[in-house]
Amino acid sequence: KNERDSTAGVKMALRLTLFVCGRWLDRLILATTFSAVNCGFLWHQHHPDLREGHSDKDCASEAVQQQHTLISAAETVVLGDVGEFPVDEHSRLTNHWLLLREGCTEAHASVMQQDRDQLKVGIAAGTLAEKLGMAKGCPSMACLERGLHPDLLSAGVQLPSPNDLQEDVNGWIRTKCEMSDVGLVNLLEEELSLRWLDADRKSDSLPEGGTNNGITMYRFQYWYRAAIGERFEVLSSTGMLLLHGVVEFSGAHVVGASEPFSAALDPHRDWEPVVNATMKNERLRAAKVYTAYTSTGAKVLTVPSRTWASISAYYHNNRNTQIREEWQPDANFSFVNFWQVPVFCIPLPPRLKRVWHRQLMPSISDWVGGVELEPTDMYGFRVYSEGALLFPHVDREETHAVSAVINVAQGEMREPWPLEVDSMNGTITSAVLEPGEMVGYESARCLHGRSTHLQGSFFVNLFVHYRPKNDPHWFRRPSDKAEKLNIEASQGNLRQLSFILANGAAQPVQVLWESPLAGLQPVEEIETGGDRRINSRFGHRFVVRGACERDINVTAEFTHETVITVCLPPGMDPPKRPKRQSAALTMVNEGLLEVDVFWQSSEVPGGSQHVGTIMPSSGKTFYSFVGHVFRFAGGDCAGNVTVHEDNQEKRFCGGKDLRQTRATAVQDAIATASKLVFAKFRNLAGRSVSLWHCTSGTLMSEVPPNGPVAITSYITHVFAVSEVDEREGCSRSIKSFTIEKDIVLYAFDDGTGSESDRAQWATEQAAAVEYHHRTGRHWIGFYPRQPPDLYMQPAESIGNELKVHTYSPPRPQNCTAAGLCIGCGSTNLTLRVISTSPRVFMVKEFLSEDEVRHLIELGKPSIERSTTMSKVSSTRTSRNTWIARNTSPVTERIYRRIADLMGVDEQVLWDKKPGKAEPIQLVHYASGQRYDAHYDWGVGSASTRFATVLIYLNIPQEGGLTAFPKATTSEPLAVHPGLGGAILFYNILQDGNPDRDSLHAALPVIEGEKWLANVWVWDPERGDL
Repeated sequence: KNERDSTAGVKMALRLTLFVCGRWLDRLILATTFSAVNCGFLWHQHHPDLREGHSDKDCASEAVQQQHTLISAAETVVLGDVGEFPVDEHSRLTNHWLLLREGCTEAHASVMQQDRDQLKVGIAAGTLAEKLGMAKGCPSMACLERGLHPDLLSAGVQLPSPNDLQEDVNGWIRTKCEMSDVGLVNLLEEELSLRWLDADRKSDSLPEGGTNNGITMYRFQYWYRAAIGERFEVLSSTGMLLLHGVVEFSGAHVVGASEPFSAALDPHRDWEPVVNATMKNERLRAAKVYTAYTSTGAKVLTVPSRTWASISAYYHNNRNTQIREEWQPDANFSFVNFWQVPVFCIPLPPRLKRVWHRQLMPSISDWVGGVELEPTDMYGFRVYSEGALLFPHVDREETHAVSAVINVAQGEMREPWPLEVDSMNGTITSAVLEPGEMVGYESARCLHGRSTHLQGSFFVNLFVHYRPKNDPHWFRRPSDKAEKLNIEASQGNLRQLSFILANGAAQPVQVLWESPLAGLQPVEEIETGGDRRINSRFGHRFVVRGACERDINVTAEFTHETVITVCLPPGMDPPKRPKRQSAALTMVNEGLLEVDVFWQSSEVPGGSQHVGTIMPSSGKTFYSFVGHVFRFAGGDCAGNVTVHEDNQEKRFCGGKDLRQTRATAVQDAIATASKLVFAKFRNLAGRSVSLWHCTSGTLMSEVPPNGPVAITSYITHVFAVSEVDEREGCSRSIKSFTIEKDIVLYAFDDGTGSESDRAQWATEQAAAVEYHHRTGRHWIGFYPRQPPDLYMQPAESIGNELKVHTYSPPRPQNCTAAGLCIGCGSTNLTLRVISTSPRVFMVKEFLSEDEVRHLIELGKPSIERSTTMSKVSSTRTSRNTWIARNTSPVTERIYRRIADLMGVDEQVLWDKKPGKAEPIQLVHYASGQRYDAHYDWGVGSASTRFATVLIYLNIPQEGGLTAFPKATTSEPLAVHPGLGGAILFYNILQDGNPDRDSLHAALPVIEGEKWLANVWVWDPERGDL
């Protein structure tokens, strides 16, 4: 090599040698290179010019320091891509790896000097470092665990934080790369001793093999943290060596063996009655669960890639460590046919359970409408054998509200083995999963099982369970739940309770609540001989005035059935309260649109609870009690009905001229929505408060300190602020306000909040006044906010047409069956301006018919009731689901076409951060369903939905138009662009203020059905969904 480029020559020779020669030579050359670069001795004799400024004495002093470096370097391997890692016959990594980024020799000196005998050390070269997401500077490193599949390396990689790299690199390697979870399971009937051989650790004892006391007898497990390579011994009570182990990866070691599964069973027992009793009992258990989070009870969900990488590696490493699942031989019920086929379990370390629980929880929470969850249980891996059955059953109510089953592995499957989930309302979800997929299901409410025998050699599942946070009684009816809460309150666990206050006087009495902040507040007036249920808390105080005066202090002894009679004349006994009479109420919707039904009761938060939806020309029966009140609302009618007797029937929304109703539905909806106004509320108090819409009597939301709330309402509507735990916020408010014309900003300030929040609010108010004076518009968004970063298509006048070029046309040619397009060419899309304020464009034939069918086929199996702010609302009655960009080549092509339509780079529209797009929302509207007028933008942060693309996947027979009630067009704007057509509109103005005129509504479908897809694009960055 040229002497003038000796260093480059060494590097080039190294790369070529590593590529051509075997691994043994890699180590030799790499060790030599470290010596040459750091000390220069390799070239001293032949290249004296390289010795300038670097003496022999320097080399001698460095030689000692580099001794460990040379040894460690000799074990390194240069890897340029994920396919270069050594793998076993199952294509899994055979070692734990510590990877150091190429070109960082000096920065990694302290790392190389450590003894890394248990880690394979590699140099990440080529594209490998980028694929693994390693830091670009020096030092830069990553860890990979044994058992990972090469396709999952980027998901399963462990990367240090910038602080880890700067503060304690070796400490991070020790914790994240070299430590494992070691479990021990004692199946013997004697106490054992555990002794660690390589560490200064105390010995431990392993109690004799024991189990829990349940029908399923799970063995006790003992888990430790230990470094890879640590040795240990397990000794019997007499000192005999039973197990000599070495920590190779996270997993359990079993001492002893389970007895044959049939040994303790009665060979003459008839198990059919056990199965029948189980199924009968489980159906009764399911009927006790009152709370339902979804209509279908189950949905196939995506396992996060990092979670799946960890799960699959753990299973691969521990697939041969299986313990038989033991059932009581005299069990009177069972969920599996354990007397015919053995079932096994692979133990899981508690630390990994916590990690997987945390990573899976967001997906489960999103599926059930954003309910805040807490982990309760995780077990598995359960290994089913050929011929296994899983009888229909439900899970524990207190802990298993919503759950997930993950298919971990399967072998030699001759037939699918679906999990069948009964929604308990007539539909059954049959989920066939491949390894790496999971199904979420409401496991305490919905019967679930596998009704066919497993036709395969094995089938491995992981079970994950959650419940609503801090709510072990989530499954009870409101009255039953309140009673249970009150019992626990008397034990000091909870403090919320209710009681009955009766008036025994000949005159009405007034009940007042002594508020800690606002003094006496009126609650109720109780007529002569009447009573009221009072919702309160332990320690509250009430005052009765009128016919008599009395103070009532709420104590922990109060229960749901406590009756306090006040003002009773001397010598008179309190009247006995009649027992409630159960009754059935059938409600029939004779109208054109679907109607929501709510139970009106002071026993539920907000005084109202959604209990069902009735489709047009159909009915539904509700089981209740005499005296209960139900409210129906939606469509073109609303009202209340009180239950007077059993088998009562109520018909509503009928008796109108249907022809006239249809003819005026669009005009009426648009005219009503056009009167909507926008307002913004901010809580300047130092605590959270509740915001109520008193015109309808509904609770809107809980508002944290300095939190904003967007309000879309009407002038003269009344809102109220109450304490968070108040269930009658409008009658017991601490402040109320009325929406007024040209007033946008409203706040609650009791002086308890921070001065900085108050100053910020004053600044925003002043800026809003200046903005209105300058533009004539109200500033209604987050403040401050910059103009959008993204390009906006111009809309100068209605009827103008814009041509945009796309390389992802809607009618590709020469496409494969998989949807891959070869030589498809390009075409132009035509955007026609249909409104300038808001800025709205129509695009005909944006999707081909094949693409339309593809989207519906992708999402149809998983649609469920749509929500607004994670709650079921009578203003939005459709059903929906979500489709990721990378679901198929077709969805990828659609996102690229949307990018061309908007004039932005396609990378902007990735549906995962830092991308600015959301997944495709697929929406289905049946006859009568709609989405009332609303905005897509929000006020919580500067980031908000910038643009909306609506894509129409069919044409309803009648209705289903999209309306823009505030559009400044000559006629009311209600449009449908035809099959495959699209509407693009912007939610933000060019100065960054939300567009007040972007209010829009999905008008009701009169006949037929409507399928719609939409994509939201954010600016300046996508928020949390």
